[in-house]
Amino acid sequence: MKKRLALLLSIVMIISAFAAACSKAEETTKKKKKKTKKTSKTAITETVETDIPTDTDPTDTFTIETSPTPSVPDKTGDPMTISHDLTDLGLMRDAKCYQYGAMDPTADDYVNYFAVQVRFYCETVSVSKGGAQFAADLDEMYSQIIESGKETYSDAVNKFVSAQQNGEHLPYLTLGEYVTVYRADSQVFSFVMDAEIFGYDVEEESSSFYGNVDPNTSAEIEMSDIITDVDRFCDILDMYLYTKDTEYREELKNALKSNDETVFALTYDGIIIDGIKIPVVGHENCINMEYFGHTPSEYCLLLDEKNQIEWDFNGDGIFDHVGVDYQNDELIVEYNNGSYTFGEDKIPDISKMDDLAWNSPSVVMCSPDMCRFIVSMNYSETVERLLFFDLSSGEPVFENIVEGRIIGIPLGPSDLRIGEDVDLIGGREMYRDYVLQPDGSLIPQTAFIYMHSYPFVLSADVKGDEFNWDTGEVIGGYTIKKGTAIEIIAYHPNSGAIVFKTLDPDPDNCKYVQLESDKIDHIGGKSMDELFPNQIYIGG
Repeated sequence: MKKRLALLLSIVMIISAFAAACSKAEETTKKKKKKTKKTSKTAITETVETDIPTDTDPTDTFTIETSPTPSVPDKTGDPMTISHDLTDLGLMRDAKCYQYGAMDPTADDYVNYFAVQVRFYCETVSVSKGGAQFAADLDEMYSQIIESGKETYSDAVNKFVSAQQNGEHLPYLTLGEYVTVYRADSQVFSFVMDAEIFGYDVEEESSSFYGNVDPNTSAEIEMSDIITDVDRFCDILDMYLYTKDTEYREELKNALKSNDETVFALTYDGIIIDGIKIPVVGHENCINMEYFGHTPSEYCLLLDEKNQIEWDFNGDGIFDHVGVDYQNDELIVEYNNGSYTFGEDKIPDISKMDDLAWNSPSVVMCSPDMCRFIVSMNYSETVERLLFFDLSSGEPVFENIVEGRIIGIPLGPSDLRIGEDVDLIGGREMYRDYVLQPDGSLIPQTAFIYMHSYPFVLSADVKGDEFNWDTGEVIGGYTIKKGTAIEIIAYHPNSGAIVFKTLDPDPDNCKYVQLESDKIDHIGGKSMDELFPNQIYIGG
């Protein structure tokens, strides 16, 4: 009988390991250690990477294949059939952020531009549908992560405050947990959790946990459930993982053939390994197709490493091909047998863009009434653009362009999170959730856009209105005093209202204060240079 969701101890281990790392750092010197990569196996595979991961961004030590030359098996087996009979799980996203900060009294003026912080940030997800055991397991997992993380954070804050009171060098610590969900439906819940730690006198570490679960039973879905012919599957890996070094690919193949636990995620049309999608279309002879081709009525598809996708978008039983490329200052969209070029006459400023975005996915959004292709472009180092195309007519029709980038992996048209740069706070990115409508319009789900900024320390008093964050009830006028550390958490792009959260070693003493702004460079009637001299700047 399969194990139930066995993530609780595995995930919480990362926080415990980081807490131990913090304690151990106090007993060791700052001697530089040799870079290593440690791997241990749990019910869900844990990969701990120290310093630079050895399986990404390979150095000259390895030979990288720029074009794959695999022995590809014949494309036999039953072709993929597509249905829309699944139910979404009602995924809800949230984030917990505990932090405190101050200016380091021992730093000289040159490096004393920014507050030193202790911080624990944890992204969480929950579901409103699915099996009761799975929902309980998910809640319990995050409960333990947050409890363990808060304990680590509390210890770090105590040390920070002690150093602050004694006028000593301030130790900093940042602990983060991030989650990416690839599927959340009645058949599969697939996700990856990434954790990282860095700080003063602490060895930097990062770890990733992949989970694939049947939400009805909370049982794990393993690679042996997905792959029906390991040898054939290994033969196709080089086609899609060619950007990885040869040693990495061989280790992966050996692990698969030995039935060792392998980290992966699942989409509706592919298997994600180390962030790269291996499409299942055309490889049905070595993959259990029961896990693929089934979607809810609304869903999202990711392009593969070659910026292509094969899928039946209009339900006529014939697979369509979509691809995109950027060459000679023009965007080229492939749709079935046609190639469509979009220059300045069709897309404003297309020639000024850099390339397809590396930090925002290009996706196809589908519903019974809609098929939209969203292409992510880098416009400059700090600005992105989203280009929207309608595919319903049988050819790509450009509709509009939106400034921002897609954050995370959307699950469908009702789950689109877009990051937007806000000039008022130095061009920093804040986010807002949208619903993509059948007519192509974007409907924001909140009036405010949000973030959890790192701490800033006020250099002048500023007045606003304190309010209850949970209820929105206004408590009364409040003056945030000079020297107070604050976190920027919300901004209203229409009215210019901005929300500061005052930071205190005791989280219960933090206050939420809404202030007015001119949406350009003044908050509470004072310039940003007066409030945060040298702390706010473009690209920060």
